[in-house]
Amino acid sequence: MSFISSSNFPGYYTPVFTKADVTAVTAWSTANSPITLFTVTGTVLARIYGITVTALTSTGSTGTLAVGVTGTTTAFLGTTTADGTNFATGSVWLDTSPTIRTEALVAANLTTMLLNGANVILTIATNNMTAGAMTLYCDWAPVSAGATVV
Repeated sequence: MSFISSSNFPGYYTPVFTKADVTAVTAWSTANSPITLFTVTGTVLARIYGITVTALTSTGSTGTLAVGVTGTTTAFLGTTTADGTNFATGSVWLDTSPTIRTEALVAANLTTMLLNGANVILTIATNNMTAGAMTLYCDWAPVSAGATVV
């Protein structure tokens, strides 16, 4: 997979991924929101997606999650409700309707953004997550020298 052409950015074509493992009962609460998932240094091209390890549940089945940056909290993954059907074990989160096991990586449901020192955050907007776990991945490529995502 490529984000940028090595001829346009010689020496900077190195797509890599970083991951964040989050357990809902310890971290995903409105009191902790937003949670920094990835710290970005320099300029990178990035895209985010998640895999549900253990089914997520929320208070009243109305808790919502979104992934973005400060000021645009839904930039990568739009507001999605943990309603008992979304975020089942093994589901892939690329859009507001997570799908069990597989989801096509197409432009319509996968946002690639240019970030310049903007950290990636998880927002818990309405109600706490009460159980579950998810691994969130950040595929990224450095654009500026020394850029990192951790």
